[in-house]
Amino acid sequence: MKKLCLLLTAYCVLLLAPGVADARAKWDIRVLAHVPPPGYPALSLVAPDRTIYVGTFTNATGDANGPSHLYAYSPEGLMLRDWTIQGQSPGGDNGIQVAAQDATGKLYLLDQNPPRVLAFDPHTGTQSTYATFSDVPSCPPAGGASDCSDTVMDNPPEPDYAAWGPDGGLYVTDYTQSLIWRVPPGGGKAKVWFTDPQLDGTLFGPAGIVLMPDHKTLMLDTSAGGATRVGNTTTGKLYKLPIEANGSPGKLQRIWESGPAQGPDGFALAQSGNVYMALVGPGTNQLVEISPSGKELGRAPATPLDNQAMAVPFDEPSSVQFDGDRMIVTNDAYFSGDETHWVIYDVYAGEPGAPVYVPGA
Repeated sequence: MKKLCLLLTAYCVLLLAPGVADARAKWDIRVLAHVPPPGYPALSLVAPDRTIYVGTFTNATGDANGPSHLYAYSPEGLMLRDWTIQGQSPGGDNGIQVAAQDATGKLYLLDQNPPRVLAFDPHTGTQSTYATFSDVPSCPPAGGASDCSDTVMDNPPEPDYAAWGPDGGLYVTDYTQSLIWRVPPGGGKAKVWFTDPQLDGTLFGPAGIVLMPDHKTLMLDTSAGGATRVGNTTTGKLYKLPIEANGSPGKLQRIWESGPAQGPDGFALAQSGNVYMALVGPGTNQLVEISPSGKELGRAPATPLDNQAMAVPFDEPSSVQFDGDRMIVTNDAYFSGDETHWVIYDVYAGEPGAPVYVPGA
C-alpha cells in the first residue's frame, strides 16, 4: 500500500509539472490576439524580451485607410501599446511591416506609402526615415544597366521583408519590382543588390528573407516567379543566395517549389534547419514545414475542411516568427477584409527557432 501511495504521488507531481499538464501537440493552433482596425496584420516581430510587434497593412481595394498603426502585445496576447505612424501619404493606402530590430531595441518598419524604412524607438515612440526605395525601370534586353529590375512589368516598389547582413547592411525584398535591395550600414538610399528573371512573378515576387546561421547565405522565397522562363510561373519557390566575400550576390539555388498559386510568403528557420512557411494563396491557407534538403514534412491545417472548422480560420496567413517552441503567425485577410479574421496565432512547432542575426548583439 505504501508503494502504491508513493507511485500515485509521483504521478500527480508529474501531471502538475510545468509543460506536462498542458502539453501541446505539434501544429496546435490557438488565437493569441485580435488586431484592431486599420487591421490587415501582415508581419510580426518577436523581440528578445518576447514582446510581439505587429503593424497594420494595405488593403486589396486600395482605398484610403488612414495612417498605419504599430501594436505591441505581451507573450500572452495582451495589447501593451498602440502607436500611430507619421509622415505617410495622406489619403493613401498605407501599410507597414515590422521587419527587423537592432541591438539597441530599435525597430525597422518597411513603409509602403512612401516606400521607405522607418527607424522606430519603442521606448520613446520617436520615428525617423532610415532608408528610401526608388521606382526603378525594367532592365533593357541588352543588359548593362545596374539600377533596374529584371522583370516583364515596370511596377512601383513594395518593400516586403528584411534581414540584416553580416556587415550591418539591410537586405530587403521588393515584392512587385522582383528584386532584393541592400540598404548600407547606417541607412541611406537603397541600391539594387540582386535581380533575376526567376524572381519575376509579375505582381507576386520575392517575399520572406532571412540570414542563415552561417551568416553568409540568405534564404528567400517567392510567391510566384520565372515569368519569362519555361514552366509553371504560378508556383512559388524557396531559394538560397550566398553573399560573396566581396559583398556581391552568388548563384541562386532552388531548394523547394510550391504547388500552383499557393503563394509562399513569410517564413522562419528552426534550429534543426527546417523551414516553417506561410502559404497565402487562394484556397490554400496553410503552414508548411520543409526540411533543409527541400522535402516537405507536413502542413497545417491538413485540409480546407479542417481550416474552416477552426474558431478563426486561416485567411491568408502571411508571416511566421518563432517564440521559443511556438510560432507567431499573422492572419492578413487581405482579400476578404473580414475584421474577425485579423488575428495573430500561437502555433506550436515543438522545436525552437534558429537565432535571428542582429549586428552587434
